[in-house]
Amino acid sequence: MAKFCFYNGDDVNVVNRLRLAAVFCWGEVEEAVLDSFRLFIAAEDHRLFHCRTATVIGAISGYAQTDIGLNYQSCTAEFFSEFSDNKWPLGNEWTGSFAAAAYSSAKEEITLCNDVIGHFPLYYAHVGKGFIGGTSLIALGRSLGSEADAVGVLQRITVPFCNYGRRTLLKNIFRLLPGERLKWNANGLGVRSEYDNSLCGMITKTDLHSSAREVWDCLQNEIATAIGNCQKISIATSGGWDSRLILGGIPKSKLSVNCLTYGSEGLYETRIARRCAEAIGASHEYFPIEGKYFPARRQIETLVKETESANYFEWFGIIENGRSNRPKVPLLLGDLCESIDGRYMTAFSTRKARIASFLGGMIGKREIFEESSVAAFERWCDEKTIEITSGLLANLKHLSAELTGSVSDKQIAAAIADDLKISFARVGDNAPPFAAMYDELFIWFHRIRFLLGNQISWLSSAFNPISPGLSTRFLRLITSIHPQQRIRKRLMNAIVDLPEFDQLSRIPSAQIPFISSRAPGLIRDVFWGLRSALDQILIKRTLKSKNAGGRQRVLPSLDYVKEYRRSSTNENVEGWFSGSYIKSGGYLRLVRERADLDAWTLINVDIAAPANVSIILDLCRSEPQSPATNTVATAVVCT
Repeated sequence: MAKFCFYNGDDVNVVNRLRLAAVFCWGEVEEAVLDSFRLFIAAEDHRLFHCRTATVIGAISGYAQTDIGLNYQSCTAEFFSEFSDNKWPLGNEWTGSFAAAAYSSAKEEITLCNDVIGHFPLYYAHVGKGFIGGTSLIALGRSLGSEADAVGVLQRITVPFCNYGRRTLLKNIFRLLPGERLKWNANGLGVRSEYDNSLCGMITKTDLHSSAREVWDCLQNEIATAIGNCQKISIATSGGWDSRLILGGIPKSKLSVNCLTYGSEGLYETRIARRCAEAIGASHEYFPIEGKYFPARRQIETLVKETESANYFEWFGIIENGRSNRPKVPLLLGDLCESIDGRYMTAFSTRKARIASFLGGMIGKREIFEESSVAAFERWCDEKTIEITSGLLANLKHLSAELTGSVSDKQIAAAIADDLKISFARVGDNAPPFAAMYDELFIWFHRIRFLLGNQISWLSSAFNPISPGLSTRFLRLITSIHPQQRIRKRLMNAIVDLPEFDQLSRIPSAQIPFISSRAPGLIRDVFWGLRSALDQILIKRTLKSKNAGGRQRVLPSLDYVKEYRRSSTNENVEGWFSGSYIKSGGYLRLVRERADLDAWTLINVDIAAPANVSIILDLCRSEPQSPATNTVATAVVCT
């Protein structure tokens, strides 16, 4: 993920503040100038992610590629010309996950764009007659002296920890919408937006086996494109099938592959991950989370300045190791391969729905999918508005009086409704053919866009993370597969049954232990149900007895109780919150409840995500560095 910011205008003070802010966030930066446009890009990203010609200057976060393979130098100029000059969206010969900005001196125009989900952040704001933007909210906030937005903060500290519409944590700074191309012209033509509404194309009418082959071939191509001509890569590997798909799709070549897993050596999932690595001839490293699940603020603040994404502390050990082993290598992730399962079509993914579907399948009864209609969409919008607004207002108690003092509950509710109208439009504009897909797209555009996007940003401090399952071409294909084939793991199982997975499928998964992934579906369902039920029994027993030393799960797994009870946890969590925007009391109470086993300890993201927001806002309002303490910014001038 490239880190960059830009400004087009004649205010020297803005230029100087933005330069200082970029250096504050990323250390050494490269500066490029064309006309009144200035681009600041982190020095380590300059070579790979920067485009400069006689008339165009720009940068890309992520990657966009044709079928020639991931060679940034050979494709960047072509890509910048394509998204700046030609019709939007990009044609299907292009793929990738990206956010990009470019300035054309011929048109005196700035173009911003991102992929169909838009998980790489790209922010922008108007500054007088000028225009400013970039990948860092901290850099923009420090440059403009922006105030915190109470509604934006409330949205980001409430499950699923995302902003709606264009809203951000700061007033008058906006984030590009999923699939948006925005143009700003220096001659006063204003802002114009177009959208990529290419998801949910015509539903293909093929049999399950043909769909499996098509999806698998597409994913393999995306993996090959992502790897390009790299000789060394890493793969985030778990005991499940999302990462295993990536392992299975690695081209058979002289490629050095290292698999990375968080968790101790003795955990069942770690052992499964190692077996998967060995099956493809890759090396394997594991990284315990002990003592790293609640790190001290001083340990993460540098990473927050750089990535703004300190939500997933399970990865902290992997990141520390990666930062000590420069240069950066590509890290492939299995994120959103779960789209194959239709996991986010919530009407069919609840426990009750899965049981009903299973029993119905036993007697030959198939699921019924309501076709999309104006009435169905409006009903869904109304229900989501009520659900989201009530959840947000219930979380107001966590905001400081400094932040909420000038805004009423009624004003907050109205602002939320306005934001949601924009978000709902992005779902509706993609024209999902079935009502069940409303939730799927909405989750992709929000929970996935922010949470998985944050994970990728967090990892970018040590790697060049790439998730082939988030690529534009793959998601276009997935949404053209009938949901009937995707739910209940039908499509996934059909892919696993392909000859390419003969070796990997013999290894059990962490979700369905002990048996081959090619065992009959009925047997796998029974094993999954038993493991899940036994886990729930053991968890309830642990909570009732308050005995953290007994068995918590059927299989050895991460011991989060130990982390909540670690002597440093309370002090570290309290240090995450300055109290200026978000009160720490409620989150410290969560820590105590989980340490005392009054609540289960499965996660800490509901504490870490608000803490991340608190640290970002603290850094946004800090005074910029003085030139005396500045890291040198190298100027590269385009003519």
